[in-house]
Amino acid sequence: MVQTISEPEARVILDRDESHFWDDKSRASGGATVQKIACALANADGEEFAVGIDDRRLASGLDRWNGF
Repeated sequence: MVQTISEPEARVILDRDESHFWDDKSRASGGATVQKIACALANADGEEFAVGIDDRRLASGLDRWNGF
């Protein structure tokens, strides 16, 4: 299933701070990294993460959005 995310929805996601309940990773992250985050969050409270969001040190705003 493909879901289109509007610009305002993307900005909400990009503004979220990483925490025990949310994490985001670059699309360049390897499978082992994604698996580690998925397992850690699932073992906690089953929270959320996104792949395709660049680090704040590398870009800002919508320029961080680098999905597939």
